[in-house]
Amino acid sequence: MKSSRENGWDCFLSGFKLLGQVGIRRFVFVPVFLNSLVLFGLFLFAVDSVSDLNQYLLGLLPEWLIWFAWLVKIVTWIILLSFGIFIYSLLANLISAPFNALLAEAVQKRFQHGIETEATSLVQLVMQAFSREWAKFVYLAPRWLLLMLLSLVPGINLLTAPLWLLFGGWAMTLQYTDFAAENNAMSFPVLRYRLRRNWQQVFTFGLPVYLLLAVPVLNIVLVPAAVAGGTRLWMEHLSTS
Repeated sequence: MKSSRENGWDCFLSGFKLLGQVGIRRFVFVPVFLNSLVLFGLFLFAVDSVSDLNQYLLGLLPEWLIWFAWLVKIVTWIILLSFGIFIYSLLANLISAPFNALLAEAVQKRFQHGIETEATSLVQLVMQAFSREWAKFVYLAPRWLLLMLLSLVPGINLLTAPLWLLFGGWAMTLQYTDFAAENNAMSFPVLRYRLRRNWQQVFTFGLPVYLLLAVPVLNIVLVPAAVAGGTRLWMEHLSTS
């Protein structure tokens, strides 16, 4: 396929445009519904947790640093948002993984009309999708946990915001390009290698996804849009790099 020179940002924007096209939109409704349920549950959790986490972090400060309380509140929200974004992305993609794989396939067929796909039963599709989601979880969870622990260490936690952004951009691109990669039998290690070689596209695509996942309502449709955009990114920069 000849490159259209679309960068990561262009692919991100194209994801929203693709959702309404014939042959693609029918794969969007179920993920949007499931994502709504996940988002509602996480919202209830955040409302219950923000006060407790803020009090915990304030308790770590010595009295002579109590004037840092305002900064602790900001850090509290950063931690909760980062936690929420990661968990929302994880759960939303785990629950809707088979539908996201079908969506990625439909987007690829939109641009590559002659591609052939193997007939796969529903059970096989679900098992393959969950297996791949587990591989992503095993890779991302330890890194996310390390950042969470650093965010709870007084002093160091004030410096973790840039690390969350870098990790978030990488994780989102890895997550949403992987559906196309799996559909085309590209292994998870090979996908990571090709993403490392295209780091500019990784962050111009992944950072907008990561930041907008914190925006209520928009984040419900953002996941299928990111799957569509991630499929475009895979075709443009990762399939033959």
